[in-house]
Amino acid sequence: MNRAEAKEAVMKKAREQGIGGHMTSQRQCDWLISRQRYWGTPIPIIHCKNCKAVPVPINQLPVELPKLATLTDKGKSALQQIPEWYNTTCPKCGEPSQREMDTMDTFVDSSWYYLRFTDPHNEQEEFNREIANSLMPVDLYIGGKEHAILHLLKARFISHFLHSQGLIEHKEPFKRLLVHSLVMGPSYMLPSTGQYVTKEEIDFSGNEPVEKVSKEKLIIKFEKMSKSKHNGVDPIDAIAEHGIDTLRLFILSRASPQSNMMWNVDSIVGIIRWKNKMWQLISRHIKLKKDSKSNDSVDKDKDLQILKKKNTAIKEVSKQYIDNYKLSIAITRLITLTKVLGSVPDTVSMSSVEYEDALASLCVMLAPMAPHIASEMWQGLASVAEPSSKYQWDKTVLEQNWPVLEEYSGEDMIKVFIKVNHNTKGYVMVPRHLRDNQDEIQKLVDKSDLGKSYLNGRTFTKVVFTSKVNYRRMKFVS
Repeated sequence: MNRAEAKEAVMKKAREQGIGGHMTSQRQCDWLISRQRYWGTPIPIIHCKNCKAVPVPINQLPVELPKLATLTDKGKSALQQIPEWYNTTCPKCGEPSQREMDTMDTFVDSSWYYLRFTDPHNEQEEFNREIANSLMPVDLYIGGKEHAILHLLKARFISHFLHSQGLIEHKEPFKRLLVHSLVMGPSYMLPSTGQYVTKEEIDFSGNEPVEKVSKEKLIIKFEKMSKSKHNGVDPIDAIAEHGIDTLRLFILSRASPQSNMMWNVDSIVGIIRWKNKMWQLISRHIKLKKDSKSNDSVDKDKDLQILKKKNTAIKEVSKQYIDNYKLSIAITRLITLTKVLGSVPDTVSMSSVEYEDALASLCVMLAPMAPHIASEMWQGLASVAEPSSKYQWDKTVLEQNWPVLEEYSGEDMIKVFIKVNHNTKGYVMVPRHLRDNQDEIQKLVDKSDLGKSYLNGRTFTKVVFTSKVNYRRMKFVS
């Protein structure tokens, strides 16, 4: 009997006994969950000479691990050192028996903990069905590539099984998957031997790094960090030098979550400059508010410019936080808003409510990525801020409502270029808020002088509406 025949014979036998034997997935294989180690959930089985494997009664669950004095014994399960724990009696016949001394693979717990999280204090059952059905499935699953291959598969398997048993309504446990990549570190390898060397063994004094003893030029690559390649980076050193928020902003700004990041902490200077500019904005505003007399003058043009840039930042940053998760783009938008606010004259910073609101929006949008910096900025801003219906100055930045887009008086216009039979005839200015409303735009075009000159009284077989970033185009084909 060859391997294929043996496989079919085993599956046939399993089908006859009603214990399986049906191929349901080409990727899902048997999962051996037992481990010969102490850390892990005890397997609730008692081994009896008479009754064989007997489940621990429900009223005796959960089976808890005993306390261990040491884990030095090698070659066997640590639980075998504690006979007072594993020696017990059979729940069926009462004869002396032993507990299962293997523990479960930790993936067993993590493959259904999303359900337990919906009802974590339930001591009567694993989770309440109604609560789990109302909260599941999980909106976003974030994990590395190894999770996408192993843990995700097992978590979906558990969810499919529970669904098949009628225990949960949903079949799939996660709505969306985000597989993040790695932070890569520079490694140095000797071409002659393929051996990786440490930085202490390298001479960096020349144009190219060489091995100190042999003076051999080294191959430099960015690779997954590992001890064997001596390219691991201890973040504690960078945190101690730059602070946790600055380092977090630096990492988030370098690449999208799906792209590998090449670790080069020297590039952090850009983030430090941005952080200092934001700090200077708040400091300048506080000084102007405290040192200057109240000024009711309003620069409407500047206020409108600030409002537009603030709206753009809110729209783009919110999109990255909620939908795309490319926080490097969100940081770029916040940097742009910082530059705009930095170019505002002192007279506007001192008196403009719109400027102060934009500063507040900057703090709130920064807070999820840099809560410490944002909290300090917010506290300073709140000390001089005018009363606002949008923000609660007596509460922390993390307790504020998320900024929302605001409409503004004074129409912001865009150009709609008019083409008749592929020939451009000119353009018509229309309000920006109608930029995606083809019917309304066509009505305005028809009423315009350009429309009256070239469109009225003519019959067209096709009207093509083209949407661009800063303008729109309508093409009339007769």
